[in-house]
Formats: sequence, structure tokens, C-alpha cells
Amino acid sequence: MNAIKEIRESMGMSRAEFSRVYNIPIRTLEDWEAGRRKCPEYVVSLLRRVTNEDIDNTKAFKLYANNELMKELGACYRELLKVMREYPKVCVNLQTDVR
Repeated sequence: MNAIKEIRESMGMSRAEFSRVYNIPIRTLEDWEAGRRKCPEYVVSLLRRVTNEDIDNTKAFKLYANNELMKELGACYRELLKVMREYPKVCVNLQTDVR
């Protein structure tokens, strides 16, 4: 099976959702999965790492699925992870400034 499709399906996501969450153009994702284009190996490795982290975080959040406060905290944490991925240098500086 195609590595990208395997990763996406392991996340239980549609192509559209995976494309949106991981900021991959839908056409690119479709071409990779259909074998019309080859996904660079470094992208496959990075996607595996990021999705594994997201799976681990999701498992941790499911422990508290019935607690509304934990649901809100989980949503905030996911948003924080997105920001940290987008602006890693700013986040490192913020961590240094807080200490």
C-alpha cells in the first residue's frame, strides 16, 4: 500500500481532512496516493513523526473524553501545537522569556 495513504488511513481521516490538517494541497495528496507523483521520502518520514505525535496526544486526550473541561483543554492544546509548528522560533523565544 502507498505510504501516504497508509498514514492518512491510520489517522482515520478523509483526504480533505488530512489535507487541511497537515497543510498539503489536496491535488498533491491525491497524486501521491494514486502513484501519479512520488512523495519525497523526507516528507513521508516527517508525516510519520507528526502523525505519531498526534496519535499519542489523541490517546492521552481520550482518557478524559467525558470531562468537558479536559475537552476544552485538549482543544486549546491542539491549537497551541499548531501555532508551535507554524512559529517554532517565536515559541522557543517565549519559553526562554517565561523562565
